[in-house]
Amino acid sequence: ASAGADRREPQATAGAALFKSNGCGGCHKFTPAGTNGTVGPDLDKLSQYATQANQGSEADFIHESIANPSSYIQPGYSNSMPNFGLSDKQIADLVAYLTKKQ
Repeated sequence: ASAGADRREPQATAGAALFKSNGCGGCHKFTPAGTNGTVGPDLDKLSQYATQANQGSEADFIHESIANPSSYIQPGYSNSMPNFGLSDKQIADLVAYLTKKQ
């Protein structure tokens, strides 16, 4: 694989670093990251939430939830997630991390 191809492919390891550097675990529980936040939805349940939202695939749902946090609010949670202004590549990396089978 060329370096150019590597830049275009979503990287779960880069997503893990973004998850940590953006403080996602301060609000979200995500067992692979060892976080236990309760302000936002439990990210261990993303597949269930994507089904409930009925807004496309799990990856599409996660991407939209990060890019436009107010597009869908999981019942029981407030519309409090900020838009972090991440690039499409950064969001793709986060999606890769959040959907990686642990």
